[in-house]
Amino acid sequence: MQKISLPNHFILHPKFKEKVQAIKNDVNLPPIPSQTNISKDDYFPHGKAKLSLEEEFEVKDLDAIRGKELVNKFKILGYDESIDKFQALEGSGYLICHSLIMIDDEDYLASNCLSFNFYTRSNLLLEKNSTIRDARKGGEIKSDSMDEKDKIEAVFNADYAKDRTIFILRNNPENSILFIDGPLIGKQMSSYTIKMNDELLKKSIIPIFIVKNSSSNLVTDNIQILAGKFNSDMHWAYKFLKPGQRTCFFRYTDKENANNSKIFCYIKPEFRRFW
Repeated sequence: MQKISLPNHFILHPKFKEKVQAIKNDVNLPPIPSQTNISKDDYFPHGKAKLSLEEEFEVKDLDAIRGKELVNKFKILGYDESIDKFQALEGSGYLICHSLIMIDDEDYLASNCLSFNFYTRSNLLLEKNSTIRDARKGGEIKSDSMDEKDKIEAVFNADYAKDRTIFILRNNPENSILFIDGPLIGKQMSSYTIKMNDELLKKSIIPIFIVKNSSSNLVTDNIQILAGKFNSDMHWAYKFLKPGQRTCFFRYTDKENANNSKIFCYIKPEFRRFW
């Protein structure tokens, strides 16, 4: 594999210190955060979904030896994030660590970025401090019908998605394969993720989105021989596959928005040692 360099360093968001310092006199953050998670489940609007087969409907055996050869041939990276939530009387603070990991010949190279945002519904705080985010806006998503909790989540997701896109595009090397924890199409995040996906492809970066525990039933509802037999696609895939196998590839297309399209499969991995 051609040697490349990944910025193997820890980055503070350019406005991190400014945001933290700006709230110190008006906000009492708790010393211990509570961990929170971004929703990372697939989202397939039924009624708008079109599902088709890309291959014959059968089990596909994975080749671990060939997989190892591909890892040695291509630049392979992974992205994930960690989130701590600081719930205060004045609002909610979110500390996010964005992480890119690249497989090197002898080690893993890491690049990390730490960002922070504080969200409130207090007009007094918002007028006093321009770095604080309005928790009522709902990001770029129509928020009239949202409850307050959903509005906060929407504006947080928008900020998170923008920071994630900038971090990945600036640090991920071109001509590589990038595994991203989370779905390509996933409710509030879809429009941001699809835009990032397009930018990655322009740089010859192939993004592969991984959902570990999907509750989707798109396949089992649309493949006639499976209809009514399983609780979810995951239930079917668990019974259908043995370790080291995958399903055929399916193509999902949103009938109302062609941009909401993807090719996907289900995999049951198998761990093997090569040394």
